[in-house]
Amino acid sequence: MPSYKSSYTFSKRLILAGLLALTACGQPSAQTPAANQPNANQPDRATPANLGTYELRVTGANSATPTISVQAVKGVQPQATAVSDLLYTPLSAGTLTDEAGRVRYLQASFRVKNTGSATLTAPTFVPVDTAGGDATNAATVSSTPFKDVKLFNGAPVPDSRAAQLKPDTARELTYVGGVPTFAPDPKATPLVTGLNTGDLAVTLPAGLQVAGVAHQGWQSAGSLAPGAETVVTFATQIPMAATAAEDPFAFSLVFSATDNPGTIALNNIGAVQGSTPSGNAPSPLTGAVTVEGVVTSNLVAGSLRGFFVQEEGIDADNDVQTSDGVFIFCGSTGGNCPTLTTGDRVRVTGNVSEFVTATQISPASAAAVSVLASGTALPAPQTLTLPLPVAERERFEGMLVTVSGTVTNNFTLGRGGSFDLADERLSTFSQINAPSVAGLAAFNANLPNRFIRIDDGTRAQNPNPLIFGRGNQPLSAANTLRGGDTATATGVLTYSNDGW
Repeated sequence: MPSYKSSYTFSKRLILAGLLALTACGQPSAQTPAANQPNANQPDRATPANLGTYELRVTGANSATPTISVQAVKGVQPQATAVSDLLYTPLSAGTLTDEAGRVRYLQASFRVKNTGSATLTAPTFVPVDTAGGDATNAATVSSTPFKDVKLFNGAPVPDSRAAQLKPDTARELTYVGGVPTFAPDPKATPLVTGLNTGDLAVTLPAGLQVAGVAHQGWQSAGSLAPGAETVVTFATQIPMAATAAEDPFAFSLVFSATDNPGTIALNNIGAVQGSTPSGNAPSPLTGAVTVEGVVTSNLVAGSLRGFFVQEEGIDADNDVQTSDGVFIFCGSTGGNCPTLTTGDRVRVTGNVSEFVTATQISPASAAAVSVLASGTALPAPQTLTLPLPVAERERFEGMLVTVSGTVTNNFTLGRGGSFDLADERLSTFSQINAPSVAGLAAFNANLPNRFIRIDDGTRAQNPNPLIFGRGNQPLSAANTLRGGDTATATGVLTYSNDGW
């Protein structure tokens, strides 16, 4: 019998282990608040106004006296330092170098004037992560608010290093027992955490999408009347390279200005999932939790009666042992969730529990799920490489992932809309080995590590049409999926009755 080995990519309606995969096509570049605006738990709070989207631009970041400016994001309004109701005038910039900790602390101070007609109660400047972009407007780097991070010679800083830059509160140098310390400066504008910014609508030019709005930002302590001014200090931590020539020389930080968004207590999805360095572990939390994130897979209308939500990268805990995604179970009829669309930014309150060893959150009613904004770019999928030990998979539970492999089992394709990808086409032990009780036991023990189940995300039997044909087209007699084909699958990883 001839051997077939063709290569295909599944990306539109693909499922990994029971979940519908996603596509980011057609998402708008300007986020808009949803009709069922949040604040169910804060009924008197108004949606925060967007006072402009800006870039803090820095050159000479590895020097004692950087050059700074604030400019409007190109394409949103004419390039100017005055946007909406705020005017930014540079005051000073400087760096402190912690040689022992190999960190450079940069601060940039501006006089900010309220040129509008309304008093601002607490001007707040919120970092924003973007996706997409072009030569005119590049996107930010790796789930951060930083972009155009360059060396002195103009070459781009590698993304892995650029992603290490962090917003910060400006530091001051003091000496304790003759040892230099770099504590937050109490006179500087604080970087406030726990801000209620999930429904802050950020407008970007065509070609850019909002990928995340931070729940932290620099916030002025007092009000700002029309015509009044205040000093705002932005700050950044910059890890130092082995040589100054490898340190970032220039960068921009994207942020949106707003007025007093308030604060909110949220549970990071990583904290809900808990640390799983090996094997399976239930959530360390019990009872009600509240999370925010982007809808990555909407299965409310299907038999799973729920959806997956993933922490926006800008708010992720950056812990490789915790998953950033979780399943939201909308009740047996799906009625405990409102109408949702992939790319919605949502806030969910519900009880956390385990179902078939997978963590889920169950809202009590549709009112416990608020759509904060639409059109959010999906998180970049985490690349998985087969073989992948089963004990190492839970750290990706509920997250967007992508995996490549060889189709090794399509027996369940017609009956259940699923098939397996493996590191290679799998044979039975006796096909390639001499009989051995110990060898067979070792082979079977390792077998689950070598493949992953690709599923259509429904429990339907004999689904029609079957979505997993070649070329990302439905299965048919003329468009089959053969054992030995190679494929790349992108979707959400979860655990169900038949495994990962």
